[in-house]
Parts: sequence; C-alpha cells; structure tokens
Amino acid sequence: MVHMYYDEGVTTSDKDILKREIIRRIIYKQSNNNLTFKNAVILENLETLDLKLSMPKAVMLRPEKIKEGSRAGLKTLEWFDVNETMETYQLELEITDDAKARELDGMQTKYSMQAVAEGFTYEKDLDICTTLTAARAAADAASGKWNDSTTEIGIDIATTIGEMLEHAPIKEKDIPNICLFYPVKLWGFLSSPIQIGQVQQSIRSWVKQEFNINWYPTNLKTTSVLAVLRHPQCATHMTYTGKALTLVEPKRNAGVSDSYIVTQKFKTFIVPEEDGGTTNNMIREITGVL
Repeated sequence: MVHMYYDEGVTTSDKDILKREIIRRIIYKQSNNNLTFKNAVILENLETLDLKLSMPKAVMLRPEKIKEGSRAGLKTLEWFDVNETMETYQLELEITDDAKARELDGMQTKYSMQAVAEGFTYEKDLDICTTLTAARAAADAASGKWNDSTTEIGIDIATTIGEMLEHAPIKEKDIPNICLFYPVKLWGFLSSPIQIGQVQQSIRSWVKQEFNINWYPTNLKTTSVLAVLRHPQCATHMTYTGKALTLVEPKRNAGVSDSYIVTQKFKTFIVPEEDGGTTNNMIREITGVL
C-alpha cells in the first residue's frame, strides 16, 4: 500500500501540498525509471519551459605546426543557436469514495499511480523514439531478415557501426554506449542458442561480446533496428521540474471521488551537427530486419 507520512503540527493545507509533491515525485521517478529509450539519451531536468543553447559549428580546432620563433594564427569557434520548447501531457488520477469507505483507497492509489506512471512512460518513450528515428543520419538495409538463420546479423551491425564511426566524432571508448533498439518479435530468435565456432551461444550474447554494445527490445520498432550512441552531443530528453507551475493539482468530483490532475512537460531534442541541421550521425537505422 501507498502511505503518506506527515510530521505532527503540519496543517491540513500543508499536508495537501506535501501529498501532491509525494505523488509528483513517485510518478515522475517511476515514469523515467521504466523508460526503454532512456538508454539512448541524456536525461535532464529543467526549471524553465524553453531550452536555449549556443552550439559550436566545429567540434575540433587543429593546431598548427610552427617553426621556431613563429606563432600560430588565431582560431576561434563559430556558434549557432538551438531553441526548443517542451510539450505538455496530462492525466487524471482518481481515488473513489467507495474505495475510501472500504478502506481500499491506499491500494487504489498505488495501482492508479502505477498506471499513470506507465502512461507517461509510454508517451516519453514514443517521443524519444520518434525524435531519434526522424533524426537518423541514414539507413542501412539489412542483408536479410533477422529471423532467418542464414542472415549475417553481425555483418549488418558491423556495417552500421562502421558508418557511425566514419561520419561522427566517435572514439573507440564510446562504442559501449551504442544501443540497438530492435523489434520485440525478434527477442526469442536473438535469444536462441546457435553454433558459433566451437561454442553455442545466442546471437545477442555473441554480438554484445564481440561489439561491446547493448540490445533493447521495443514495441515501438516493428521492421527496423535503431542504432544510437548515448552521448551529450547526440540527444537529450528534458523534463520540466520547476516550481512556477502546479504539476499535481487536486480536484473534487462531487459525490464520486477525489482526483489529482498530473501534468508532465517534456521534450526530446537532437543536438544538430550544423546550423539548421535536423540529423545526427550518431543515429542510424538498419531497415528490413522483419
């Protein structure tokens, strides 16, 4: 059961504010913890609704080779602005009067909060997945269906990672932060043991061992695999946590129930590689796997 603890001497008004804050924290935390695509982005809390950044047009300034007694010329970074605004999502959490009369309001609150958190998780995952897919640098066609035992899945993955390494400022140390989000229908096939050399192991285990990357099944991909490097220069998912807005607001439904209107404001944004750009070479897709 969900219990709310208060200090003695706290007024009714203060108790209500405290309860709302507890509900907000639990739902916000659960919705983020349950995210599949949190492994693809940097999660950030922001106390304003708008994000404004200045990004450099180059990621590297090369030094000059100079002769004794000479000095290198001045090199400066050029900058461009990035502006993003969060979107608003809302749900209503209800505790019925009948549940209170049966002393089941704690249980109802617990499961209602779980359902609300799951709803926000789905929308946040969908926002991240949709944003990343739209920002992919390119797509690489699979050599065959991945549920066909003759398909060289390792070659497909090696091709995509090779393209990422060639076109994005990625170091070898970054490779363990590459994630593959694949259709959940492939989970059983990728988990089945196959003969690789003298050892029997699953394709997923072999790829993780050989390439040092992570796999995540998802219902949001059905025929393709999304390859993403989790990196500050790739994508960030922002959630508003400021105090200026009421994010959990109580409401009385006369004769029926008490409820809380729960609001989340969030947005996934891609770090563009150039002024006006909409794609990032740390994101690619392998198409036609199913």
